[in-house]
Amino acid sequence: MKSLILVVVLGLICCSCKTSNYIKYHRIINEAEYSFYQQDYNASSQQYSQAFKKVKQPFERDMYFYAVSLWEIHERDQAIMLMDTLYGLDWILSESGYFDDMDLLLKEDLLRSNVENTELILIRRNESKYAALIDSLWLADQAKRIPHRDFQIEFPFDTVRQKSLWEEINTVDAMNIAFLDSLIKADGFFGGINMPESPNSLGHFLIHHPTWVLNNEKWLLKAIKKGAIFPADYARIYDKALLERGDSTVYYGYFGTKLGNVTPETIFKRCKRIGLSPYYIKTTPLPRKNGVAPINRHFYYDYYELNKDKFCCY
Repeated sequence: MKSLILVVVLGLICCSCKTSNYIKYHRIINEAEYSFYQQDYNASSQQYSQAFKKVKQPFERDMYFYAVSLWEIHERDQAIMLMDTLYGLDWILSESGYFDDMDLLLKEDLLRSNVENTELILIRRNESKYAALIDSLWLADQAKRIPHRDFQIEFPFDTVRQKSLWEEINTVDAMNIAFLDSLIKADGFFGGINMPESPNSLGHFLIHHPTWVLNNEKWLLKAIKKGAIFPADYARIYDKALLERGDSTVYYGYFGTKLGNVTPETIFKRCKRIGLSPYYIKTTPLPRKNGVAPINRHFYYDYYELNKDKFCCY
């Protein structure tokens, strides 16, 4: 019975659209996240609900934000049903600070119920034909980067050995991007909503290959729309690619603050075009109740906040 109710609730939240446009979704999420960090939970709960109706499957981190918002405005039955679908519920209930007033028996019941859902999330991820591949590429990448980093710290003046280790990194990078390029060209982008609870992402690999990024902008934009890559990941790798190419300014303000003479209005339009938050550069995936809004704010955050009535992401 509980599972049936859950299906109905999620069905109401996530309407079965023929296609999911994650750019439209992210635009509303950006406003919901802003409201959340302003502790305006009435607004954030309404905006999360609106965003979820744009897609078949919302991102799990957004489900957490939505559940917290509902809990804070005392829509607690809905909040509980959302939490029952989340990974890492034990931390959410015991460490986040938002649910300290939940009845202990209810917590125990919810945790027992959540075990099955957690297993389904892991099964879904492991069934992805790319999950193990990304993990193996990540291990190969780190096997070279970590020794290089450690050697730099221990022997800062041994530039010859540092150069040799860096060449090994470049070799692995070249192999990884060639392999990923062939997969992407064959099957399109993978990741994002299609790989829940994936500890690694394509963004990590792409950020080391500015030429590839600049030559495949259309692929990346399509990936955002399909929910296969976060707008923030794209903005970060694209801005870094511009800087490494030698450009004097970045495009989105997500990598450094070299914005030149471009106006905040222009940057806002660029952000809105791809569903990118103009407020926060990097947010805490599961924020605590006693935490603060993210420290890493957009270069023009103060301007947008001061003129909030003029700026809406959707």
